[in-house]
Amino acid sequence: MAIQDFANDLQENVALKRKEYDSPDLAFTAHIVEQIATQTNVNEFKIEHHLKKGANDAVQGEIYGYGISENNEVLTLYYTIYDANTENGLTKINRVEFDKAVNRMQGFYEVCRRAWCQDLADEDPNNPALETATFIYKNNQDFARVNLCILTNHIMEDGYEIRRIRLGQIPVESSVWDIRKIYGNLKKTSDHIEINLDFEGELRGYKLPCIEMQSEKYRCVSTLFPAKLLYRLYEQYNTDLLMNNVRLFLQFKGGSKKPNPSMRETLTNDPQMFLAFNNGITAIAKDIVIDKSNTKLSLSADDPFAAKGDNALKSNNDFVSTGMIKSISDFQIVNGGQTTAVIFKSKKMNPNVNLLGVFVSVKLIIMNEDLQDLTQRICYSSNNNNTVKPTDYSSTNTFNLRLQEMSRNIVAPNAQHRIIHWYYERVRGQYAAELDNLTKKQDQATFKNTYPLEKRFDKELLAKVFVAWSENPEEAVKGASTTYTYFMKRMTTEGVLPDDIFFKKIVALLIMHNYLMKRPDAKALGNAKAPVAAYTMAYLKWFTQGRIDLIKIWDNQALSESLIDFLDKLSKIVYDEFLSCINDKGVTSILSWSKNKKAFEELKHIKTGLSYFSIEKDIIGEKF
Repeated sequence: MAIQDFANDLQENVALKRKEYDSPDLAFTAHIVEQIATQTNVNEFKIEHHLKKGANDAVQGEIYGYGISENNEVLTLYYTIYDANTENGLTKINRVEFDKAVNRMQGFYEVCRRAWCQDLADEDPNNPALETATFIYKNNQDFARVNLCILTNHIMEDGYEIRRIRLGQIPVESSVWDIRKIYGNLKKTSDHIEINLDFEGELRGYKLPCIEMQSEKYRCVSTLFPAKLLYRLYEQYNTDLLMNNVRLFLQFKGGSKKPNPSMRETLTNDPQMFLAFNNGITAIAKDIVIDKSNTKLSLSADDPFAAKGDNALKSNNDFVSTGMIKSISDFQIVNGGQTTAVIFKSKKMNPNVNLLGVFVSVKLIIMNEDLQDLTQRICYSSNNNNTVKPTDYSSTNTFNLRLQEMSRNIVAPNAQHRIIHWYYERVRGQYAAELDNLTKKQDQATFKNTYPLEKRFDKELLAKVFVAWSENPEEAVKGASTTYTYFMKRMTTEGVLPDDIFFKKIVALLIMHNYLMKRPDAKALGNAKAPVAAYTMAYLKWFTQGRIDLIKIWDNQALSESLIDFLDKLSKIVYDEFLSCINDKGVTSILSWSKNKKAFEELKHIKTGLSYFSIEKDIIGEKF
């Protein structure tokens, strides 16, 4: 698929989002952020346009949304430059537009950091920017990094170097996701952004000697990373350094996020012993370039210590060599994220901590091909000191693989008797990658007709609707990866594997959720829209004891008029109850209150005046 075709198709996605957002710019922002959130270490995000003006209407700051990382250490601000018409070709964004965008995001952060929220609270307490300004003001001291991210369907002008800036003492990363970068990343079936380490370029001050062992399936490189290098990498990339599956894996064990006190104590009082006391880091990479010396140890199948038969060496080319690392492509830590974070936080919290002369041993594994199963086995083996069972990964994969298979085989009912499927995107970018692999326009059109964009759903949305329907709406409104982790814990613990009925009921819940998010009155709810949808679904499940006829919704591929009317009324009741609670309890927002487990308990105790009999035709005896 050519980039021009991709840009035109992108408009279809934005058109779908327009049902949820007031402007094309916000719809575009929402669609792109949803697609790249996991890849860019954004767990929770808020899409809302805020403009701060000063004297003479001069713009002091502007954003189109913000996101926060899973560990709450990285704030990302978004600025959007969107062209609603790409039919006549793609245009370039020039440096002036780029500089304006960076300055406006930087300005917005600065006014928030300087307590703009206090002025807003006095002058206009109903201003939607108040919640965002308050959040940044209260948390700015805790941010390890701020990302200024420009989203655009234009082409970024070549040769422009992004200037590095700081906001107070906080390092800032500026980036542009133009149509080329969006195209390149949305078709990649990967849940992380590539981190490439160039020791002849940006990192040329670091000289890393290494020992390499090479075999058929992989190369293993042992080296030492200076602690100051890990500090720099964590400051720049934060938990992007961790393979996404590892972040999920580590959440399963329920371990503490607090820095390990013994590591901090060693760094503070006896830093040169850190290497002796620490187990080191295990990482994977796509490739490594080594300036090798002539030192080489060959291993021969004739060696008396070599195994015979099936266990014999497959070749006599296995060897150990030494050299200096020149570059590492797609570096990801699979074990040692805690070590890296402790080094960074210890120095950040106590500038007197001396990192000079502090080293960490690194075992780097380079795959000769993309071996997902082997990668997961490495991840498990490297983290086998936690309480996770080996079946946790296989169960997760089996669940998702089976659901994916069903989504390709089960045809959605329709009056035209067409072959239409609900497409489960098991891996981020899977839909775009499949579409991109089709070179003929006719094949692409057939694919879109068979798997319509509006019937595509990913594992995060699946988790959200299931968790809400399970009467745990406070978990459904948390960040996407947090909710998905909670969901997979339940699926693994309960041994749930999807069958045809499970799939059809999940789709029915997706139909219900999509209606709640896109109904005409939902736009006015702003960022309360998602909590209202989650709590409405949870209350409906509780109110009917789980006896809504979900198969009827699947068969009709739509909600009944009676159920639509009921959901409209219930959504208003939920929203009014939220407003009452935040006014009475002094919480800052509906979203923050909705994450409290008490919120659903209090909702269940109010008198709604809704009639069970108004939806009796939508109720059956079976629970789900």
